[in-house]
Amino acid sequence: MAYPHKRHRFQKFIVFLFAIVIILLVSYFVALPKIKTKAAGVVAEKLLESQITSDTSAIAGVNAQEILDAMSDTDRATVDQIITNHMSADTMKEASSYITSGDTAGLKQYAKDTLTASELEQIKELYNKYKGQVSMK
Repeated sequence: MAYPHKRHRFQKFIVFLFAIVIILLVSYFVALPKIKTKAAGVVAEKLLESQITSDTSAIAGVNAQEILDAMSDTDRATVDQIITNHMSADTMKEASSYITSGDTAGLKQYAKDTLTASELEQIKELYNKYKGQVSMK
């Protein structure tokens, strides 16, 4: 009589493990990319804000979100891809700490430390491309 009971427990355990694996896979392939994309958007906004503050020709009242909103889908995807390529659990934690504390200088340094010079230049070029479009509105 004890044998079928042990078998039933083993089957429940296997189903439980299977459910845990499914949850972890869904989290990894669905939730993590969404979190990365959201974090990349915030980092991109902060990078553009630092571009605006260092740009002596920037028009007053223009903000980073307006520039991001003006970008074509392709250019916005380029900015997001540049940032998400360098994101891991540790770097997401570091970037989010700068974002929540409002440490723009720290976030700018984080970007300089994690992004390559060509990637930073590409983001700067996109900023310059769209800052004129926003100021015309």
